[in-house]
Amino acid sequence: MHSRFSEVGDIWYASVMNDLLTMWERADERLSRRLVGLTDAEYLWAPVPHAWTVYEGTNGWTYDYDFAPPPPAPVTTIAWRLVHIAANNWIYWDYAFGAGVKTFPDLTVPSTADDAIRNWRASAAPVAAWLAGAKPAEFDEPRPNHLGPDRPAGHIVGILLDELIHHGAEIALLRDLHLRAPRTLVAEGVPLGGTDAVEAERNENSGPD
Repeated sequence: MHSRFSEVGDIWYASVMNDLLTMWERADERLSRRLVGLTDAEYLWAPVPHAWTVYEGTNGWTYDYDFAPPPPAPVTTIAWRLVHIAANNWIYWDYAFGAGVKTFPDLTVPSTADDAIRNWRASAAPVAAWLAGAKPAEFDEPRPNHLGPDRPAGHIVGILLDELIHHGAEIALLRDLHLRAPRTLVAEGVPLGGTDAVEAERNENSGPD
């Protein structure tokens, strides 16, 4: 009887892992397709004032981040979203299956679209490889993470899949917005709020006379 239940459990886990792999591959392929032709200007384009993005700081390229973002959460650029997806892959995987010593400041923040796409693909490769080869027993195996107590390996993969799907969809939407924004505003780096929004931001930052 025990072996029968074990067999059923193995079949169930194999089915779940196959579903996760299929979802990962489809989300990965969809984002890859939506990133074709991404330029550096579009990568860094800010659709609204005060958008979070990547930028060159005193110690190299970095990006805006706050573990508890201010409400409402800031709109972010394609650059921010793509770097964020990759950073989560790198950090979660290093803690779950590596040395567990990396921190976010240790990671390279790409300043160009092509470098960011390569970085994202490299960060995703070990996740896909694990999903393709993991055994059912590994799905529930506790693994360390950088946010607290150990979590099942399948849970960690689920977190990264969620990040890939929802930020990937946001990147696709930003590309649609950029494509349809007035060309004069895009060329001048003006957010979608238009010149009124830019003028309001300038007034806000100028302080009293």
